Amino acid sequence: MPKSHPSKNNRSTSAHSSNNRNENNVSTRVSAEIQSATFLGPIPHPAILEGYEKIVPGAAERILIMAESSMKHQQQYDNALLEASKNRQHEVRFLVF
Repeated sequence: MPKSHPSKNNRSTSAHSSNNRNENNVSTRVSAEIQSATFLGPIPHPAILEGYEKIVPGAAERILIMAESSMKHQQQYDNALLEASKNRQHEVRFLVF
């Protein structure tokens, strides 16, 4: 905030005091912008992935391998679950008849 300078003449007129106050009043406008982003998926956004690579060389490849491994595991789990569900349906049909 700017410092106000005292008047050289302590006995200034009221008009002068009024002008002095107007000169010392500082109007400040502050604005802010907030941005938010959400990324979904097994790998980070390319810009974020690039940031990891800059910090730890080879990190981007490791992250991609980790994502591929996770997806493969999820597919195997889903297939096993589907197969178990099919077997359960066959068991129920066998018991009903």
